Amino acid sequence: KKEETNSYNPTLRPWYKLATSSTNSIKTDPYKFSHIDTFGITYSKELENSKNVVSIDVLVDDFKTIFNNFVDINYMDIFLINKSGFTISSLTKNSNILNDFLKNNQNFDDFENAKTISIQDKKYIVQVNKVKNLSDDSLLILFTDYKKAMEPYNAQTYELIALFLLSGLIM
Repeated sequence: KKEETNSYNPTLRPWYKLATSSTNSIKTDPYKFSHIDTFGITYSKELENSKNVVSIDVLVDDFKTIFNNFVDINYMDIFLINKSGFTISSLTKNSNILNDFLKNNQNFDDFENAKTISIQDKKYIVQVNKVKNLSDDSLLILFTDYKKAMEPYNAQTYELIALFLLSGLIM
C-alpha cells in the first residue's frame, strides 16, 4: 500500500457540482483527460441525501470498441457527435463525409428514417439517431456506401433472373 498526498478535491470538479445539484444522473460533455491522451465522458449521481457522489469515466475508445463489434467498416462509418457538432467518437480518422453532411444538412429529423443522399459524388444511405442523455442530446450518424450495401441484393436479383430464364428455356 502506498499513500501519497495530493491536492485533488473532487468536490470542486464540474461533474460533482452537477450531480449534487441534480436529482437525476448527469453526463458531462466530452473532455480531454489530463493524465492520458484520450477523451472521456463522466457519468455521476449523488447518493440519496448524502452529498456523496458515485461517478464513472467512460473513454471514447470504449465507444469505438462497441461500434467495431456491430458495424462493417468496409462500407459503413459511424460518428457519435454532440449537438454542437463535436465528434465524440468515430470509426474513421477521415471526417470529410461528416463535415460535408453537416454543412449541407441542418434538420436531422429528416434522417430519422434512413435516406439516400449524395456526398462527394458518391451515394450514401444515411441515418441519424438521437441518443438521449440527461444533460445533452448526442447524435449517432451512420453512413453506408449505397453501392456496396446493394451488392448482395443485386447479386441475388441476377441469380433469380438467371434461374427464371433457365426455367423458361427448359420449359
